[in-house]
Amino acid sequence: YQLDVDWAGSLYCGITLEWDYQARTLDISMPGYIQRMLEKFKHVPPPKPQDSPYPAPTKKYGKEAQNPIPIDQTPLLSAKDKQRVQQVVGSILYYARAVDVTVLTALSTIAGQQAQATQATQQTIQQLLDYCASHPDAKIRYHASGMILNIH
Repeated sequence: YQLDVDWAGSLYCGITLEWDYQARTLDISMPGYIQRMLEKFKHVPPPKPQDSPYPAPTKKYGKEAQNPIPIDQTPLLSAKDKQRVQQVVGSILYYARAVDVTVLTALSTIAGQQAQATQATQQTIQQLLDYCASHPDAKIRYHASGMILNIH
């Protein structure tokens, strides 16, 4: 194995760490990860930016608000398409847990559907990929606190 030592601490498990000791902040990101993933899955960016990772349910008022969510009646996906759904979920899950928590709710819902993936699941995956293409470089910033920990 090739071993490289990064004394600046700027890269860990594919996550870029940007330390600012003066401002006492740490920015974590994964630059280029989404672009490489979109190329891997041959995803074409949307013509308009997608600002929602998951389709919002339509609002219902009155008695209709109590009705259960209708069961997905769209046809099941082929084994190859189902495997693609699982690969996309796995790829985005790594990114989401590391730096972009905005997609976790969508991933959770899709993960629950992936065993019996339907065409509706595939459309949801498409929207999630469009969202990732529209917002490719998420960053999390951590700020140091002034708290002093005393242990007795």
